[in-house]
Amino acid sequence: MIAINGGVNLSLKNELKLLIYITIIGLVFPIMTKFFPLVAVISFLFSVPFIVIGARSMYRRTSTACFSLIVGGSLLTVGVMGIDTGLMMLLTYIWPGFIMGMIIDRANQKTVTQPLEYKKSMPFLYGVFIFFAGAVIYYIVERLAFGRDSIELLSREIAKVIEEGMASKMQGASSGAASIFSGIDATFISNVIPGMVIIRSMFLALISYYLGNRYLTNLYPRSYRRIEFKKFVLPKRAAISVLVFFLLTIGLGYIFKGFKSEAIISNLQIVFMGLFAIQGLALLVHLMSNKNIPRISKILIVFAVFILSGFFGLGIVGLMDSIFNFRKLDRMG
Repeated sequence: MIAINGGVNLSLKNELKLLIYITIIGLVFPIMTKFFPLVAVISFLFSVPFIVIGARSMYRRTSTACFSLIVGGSLLTVGVMGIDTGLMMLLTYIWPGFIMGMIIDRANQKTVTQPLEYKKSMPFLYGVFIFFAGAVIYYIVERLAFGRDSIELLSREIAKVIEEGMASKMQGASSGAASIFSGIDATFISNVIPGMVIIRSMFLALISYYLGNRYLTNLYPRSYRRIEFKKFVLPKRAAISVLVFFLLTIGLGYIFKGFKSEAIISNLQIVFMGLFAIQGLALLVHLMSNKNIPRISKILIVFAVFILSGFFGLGIVGLMDSIFNFRKLDRMG
């Protein structure tokens, strides 16, 4: 369903100019990575401008222009960066951002009845799937079209770095301490890379969702409402789903001897701890929101908590919040 205008104060001409400027800004930085590789440090922001374009594509007066901009921008990206790198940018950043913008628009319009907090978090969950699907599609295209297996190459490089780093540190260490790292090889790393890719997808979806929402509410205050990260919540059955997945995986491992239950369990731990860590972080932000704490201090506190507890500690907090709903948020499912 495409709306007519979305309650915009801008004239059509001025809005089209704005969308063109946003597209140009969105294309400049990904293309710059071809000439200045250090720009890739901010690659987690590459999707944000295209969330605005995707959201505005849902309105009749700007839909044709937005789809024309994404097609033209895609052709320009591939033309300047080459097919291989250009496709990587399109599949892992630009197109996922555009699609996520469409989802955000449907879930976040002011004209829609106030949704549950769970519904507000749904664009993020869909975004995780979209970014992950983009990475998987690029990996398949990369293997079929370019004959390159980036997962295998990455696994070998990571294993090599770990092996060299631990070799220098474990000299004189006990055999028990050394055995902790003896099982870390390219095969082990390749088994957990899917979980690492999903963690990457979570991070990109989280940044894209909340920054994209911030830009949309600033540019179109009559069309979108602000989403607060402190109210992020997973479905209340998420904790039960974790337990079911673990039990099913362990059971399959006993039934089918060739079933790689250890690898799947490792990836499930990474994925679910990542999801619950985000909810744990949201709970921490909620607890600080009512305190008279300077913003820079809040950032330092969040950073310190993450460094000290990591994904696991925040994940446990998020799991407890999912079970007991400490913030008393309205949720479903």
